[in-house]
Amino acid sequence: MNPDIPMTPPKPDGRLMSAAPFVRGGVIADIGTDHAYLPVWLLLTGRVQGAVATDIREGPLRTAARTVERYGLSGKISLILADGLAGIEKYHPDDIIIFGMGGELIASIIEKAKWVRDPQIRLILQPMTRRAELREYLLGHGFNVIDEATSEAAGRIYQTICAEYDGCGGIYNTAELLLGRHNIVRGDELTRRYAGQLKAKYRRRKSGKAKAGLDTSEEDEVLAALDSLGF
Repeated sequence: MNPDIPMTPPKPDGRLMSAAPFVRGGVIADIGTDHAYLPVWLLLTGRVQGAVATDIREGPLRTAARTVERYGLSGKISLILADGLAGIEKYHPDDIIIFGMGGELIASIIEKAKWVRDPQIRLILQPMTRRAELREYLLGHGFNVIDEATSEAAGRIYQTICAEYDGCGGIYNTAELLLGRHNIVRGDELTRRYAGQLKAKYRRRKSGKAKAGLDTSEEDEVLAALDSLGF
């Protein structure tokens, strides 16, 4: 055993850890990797067999390389300078993880990579913004949202979306697009808290628009949808 290699793997925060229940044990692609913490932890805890970690910039990739080398995983994790999913198909990932980006950017990355429209590939996504728009994109382009999760880190609530291509997709109502159908069914504390945050946000928007004499129909629709949940 190399004494220079740490015995304990770095445990990612709750935001990154929310991906773990959705990985299936094969090869993952961590797009826009965060210091390679997640693939390193997944490998060292035996949850995956191999990993590809990418970033569009050389600086973050060098940082990831230091993490990989520190834990002796250079032979298990391929570090790739890549724009989104470009060129990643040759690594044959089973699960693709895209965290830390806006929902519209994630949708754009998926749209450019037609090869992910494969029932054998799983997408594990955590949009920082535009969550409803990302769900709407997925459902409108043949992806089925098979599960979701909420997590919290540094006082912020995150949503993780797990989707697979089935060619059918689906239709969500307003509340489901905002919160996630699976999250609503579970009704967990974080989902309820996030619903409360959304209500406060849309009430502020409605008040501001009303004072300016602007139409508030969008805010009225969202608030009615969220209130109907009884959270």
